Amino acid sequence: IMCTALADRGGEIESVEVHYSYPEERVVETPILNTVKLELRVEYVESILGIKLSSSQISSLLRRSRFDARILDDERLEVEVPCYRKDILHPIDVVEDISIAYDLNKIPPRWPISQTFGSLSPRTLLLEKVRELALGYGLQEVLSFTLTNKDDLFGKMNLPDMDVVEVENPKTPKYTCLRTWIIPSLMDFLQHNIHFEYPQRVFEVGDCVVPTRKGHVEEKIKLAIALAHKNAGFTEAKSILDSLAVNLGIEVEVKETIHGSFIEGRVGKIFSNQDEIGVIGEIHPAVLTNWNLTVPVSALEIDVTSFAAKTFTQKAKLE
Repeated sequence: IMCTALADRGGEIESVEVHYSYPEERVVETPILNTVKLELRVEYVESILGIKLSSSQISSLLRRSRFDARILDDERLEVEVPCYRKDILHPIDVVEDISIAYDLNKIPPRWPISQTFGSLSPRTLLLEKVRELALGYGLQEVLSFTLTNKDDLFGKMNLPDMDVVEVENPKTPKYTCLRTWIIPSLMDFLQHNIHFEYPQRVFEVGDCVVPTRKGHVEEKIKLAIALAHKNAGFTEAKSILDSLAVNLGIEVEVKETIHGSFIEGRVGKIFSNQDEIGVIGEIHPAVLTNWNLTVPVSALEIDVTSFAAKTFTQKAKLE
């Protein structure tokens, strides 16, 4: 766009060869000034704008907008999009330029055929309720990136590598994959806030992407909570979990387990209706060391989407 704009003002365009070595060796000569051709139907234009136009009228309007247009027949035109119009992605974008050239003020207004009223979706209501409850427990909400890296997800959390959705050509080693759980993001937050006074009680409601089988992933919404202070323990985290369960109308059960990120004997899997929905426990000292933390941390994480269906049927009433 800049190149053609300068050329329009008298500049001279020269070509440059760009040699790429990744992902495969190739040479690209720039600038690429190829035009794009697309077919536009008169009926399509009329259905969008609500006015009658002939193919010759449409051709004239297109030329006003600096498109090249060739009439194929009474019902079709071939439109050549200039190389600098990178905003033209679909025939609807061409119709927009036709409407501007025609003059939007000349198009007679029409009332919508039907009325619709917006409202919050059940999922949004559920997430708002979860956030409202967490804030009521004195927790501070944080928002971290969905992109992360395997070392944060597994290495620093004392876990073996697992399957994740990886970025093919990452720009930085900090963000190379999509997260599968949120607790590492909260640990990273605590690590960057060690200079602030304790207690620090934080939570996040966010997206996670979990590979299910080859070529397939499942997007989940999870709630994670981290409690960092000198007396942080399993009991405090469990009391928050129990209160969440009561207020969300679900039954939960904690069963003892072994998890590399937590202290053995102080960690459990969270179940609801026999389905595993999360984990709760006290963070292992080795993990605290990996994150440069000097105070105990207890944490829990639950998969909100796992019990969302039941909550949706109750319309996720905000109490």
